[in-house]
Amino acid sequence: MNRHLNDPDWLRSVYPDNSLQSIAKRLGVSRNTVRNRLIMFGIERAPKWRGFLGGKSPEHRQKISEATKHRWKENPPTNEFKIKISRTKTKHGIRVGRPTTYVPGRGRVFDYILVAEKMIGRSLKANEVVHHIDDNPFNNLSQNLRVLTKSQHSKLHNLSRARDKNGRFAK
Repeated sequence: MNRHLNDPDWLRSVYPDNSLQSIAKRLGVSRNTVRNRLIMFGIERAPKWRGFLGGKSPEHRQKISEATKHRWKENPPTNEFKIKISRTKTKHGIRVGRPTTYVPGRGRVFDYILVAEKMIGRSLKANEVVHHIDDNPFNNLSQNLRVLTKSQHSKLHNLSRARDKNGRFAK
């Protein structure tokens, strides 16, 4: 094993100016080995915002915050839902896509999910999906939507898939 790894004084002198990665490379060991030695010797970890770790210093964050404050004054965030059709897909110059709504704290959410959540009176659980009964993804009426578990949804669609003479799914 490298003698510098067992020398806390050497690690204390080198670590403030070098990243874990560069020390590990110099010693020919993994970054985790160096990190474990720092912990073992009680050497304080460097703050996350050190430049070589890719983060931003508190001073830099403050500077960015001051520079962008005017945007909030000109366009303050609202609680209104904004409908936006997906711009990524076009067919013959016409946008196609499911309508989404911006929900603060969640980002863009498909409208059919919001309708289903309002229908059941709570947010969807991680294992739940919304099924369109008539298989039309643009028909977001509450009568056309059903909340199912992922397992139930798979079973439902597998029942309707075509099968060959041996019972396997047809291509």
